[in-house]
Amino acid sequence: VRFERQSDLIEQMPSLNDRAKFLQTYVKGILSSESLEIRVVRESVLENSLAFVQDLNNLSDISNRYINIKFVNEKAVGAGLFKEWVSLIAKRLFMSSSVANDEESRVPPQDSVTLESIDEIEQESESEIEPLESVDADAINEVVLSRESSDSSSSSSRSSDSSSSDSSSSSSSSSSDSSSSSSSCEEPTFDQIPSEAPFECFDAVNNVYTISSKFEGPSIVYRFAGFFIGILLRYNNYCIGVKLAPSLLKLMLGKQLTFEDLQEDDPVKYESLKMMLKPNFDFEAAQMHLISDETIPVTRENVEKFVNEAAVHFMYGRYREQIDSMVEGFSATINPKTVRTFFTVTELQNLLAGETIIDRQD
Repeated sequence: VRFERQSDLIEQMPSLNDRAKFLQTYVKGILSSESLEIRVVRESVLENSLAFVQDLNNLSDISNRYINIKFVNEKAVGAGLFKEWVSLIAKRLFMSSSVANDEESRVPPQDSVTLESIDEIEQESESEIEPLESVDADAINEVVLSRESSDSSSSSSRSSDSSSSDSSSSSSSSSSDSSSSSSSCEEPTFDQIPSEAPFECFDAVNNVYTISSKFEGPSIVYRFAGFFIGILLRYNNYCIGVKLAPSLLKLMLGKQLTFEDLQEDDPVKYESLKMMLKPNFDFEAAQMHLISDETIPVTRENVEKFVNEAAVHFMYGRYREQIDSMVEGFSATINPKTVRTFFTVTELQNLLAGETIIDRQD
């Protein structure tokens, strides 16, 4: 069965649970018989999983293969291993490792666990067996001030990163070719992943998470997070137990962000910007400029353009590198167009959170 539009699919299959199962069946039909194995040590599950993604010559290697999980030096087998891996990874991504360790009474991650050390362990094992009521110009200026501070730094870093990225890319390519016959990974071993989680909760009431402003780890963590979420959608019935920000999910599905999207992500900032659309707003006192062209002052005529640009900056511009990496990992694992045909953003948010779904038919 082929559905070109989401409305067609929902009309034929109103039950969200049925569509989730149908997606799983659809994905199984396009996966090859070949599989990829992620080998992890329980105490360093995120670091080992990151090394797996880094070691792939191309993320597209994942798109049509099954993923198997193996806990090194543990005898358990079966689907339960995948579920356990999902649980451990979700804790590392959405709460600081210190909190996760306290909750599970686990030993902190080893200083360095590489693919080579995993091989050694295996060999040893084998031998042994609220909104603002009023907003003044100073409050609105937060939009520009926060943007300028982040954009000025990210702009210079992006330009330097761009040149280093090219050399890094060719270097990585040649390194990949020379090591293709070896099973070990010569890339960084990710033994310095910060204890702070890469995602933070910004809405405790609804348990909604977005990119953390405190995380200072490598961007590959977010590429892996995108890969991880794509894998969950492949296999159904596995969830991360938290809600991702609607704007983040929209971007992962290849959709455009608008000013109205900010209302769900940050109601306070949304109301602050919305004050500028009121007839009595004093633009001369605010002395603000367009984000896309800082030589053009914000006026009654272009204020709608400004609030839209500011909203998109809050949701995306501040975390451009992290979100782009996340989208890359997600897109390599599952086709975003397919996912957005099956689910609305709200439905996808609920599926990943593992919340009880009420069928439309009911």
